[in-house]
Amino acid sequence: LSAEEREATSVQGAMRPLTDAIVTQPDAPLPAAIARMAQAGTARLLVMQGDRLVGLLTMNGVIRRLKMREELKG
Repeated sequence: LSAEEREATSVQGAMRPLTDAIVTQPDAPLPAAIARMAQAGTARLLVMQGDRLVGLLTMNGVIRRLKMREELKG
């Protein structure tokens, strides 16, 4: 959104509806979560345990973690 549009837009107007497509469980395998992001066309998933939000998984976070792991191996 442009700066002008942001001023006139509510959070509700900018948010995406909560659907199963953007939710994962804490014990879900990482490759499955990444596939879910790709299918949903998003770079983040809400991590839910029951009806409680326990975290946010982002593609940037996954990439940072993988880079760190590679650097520590080298």
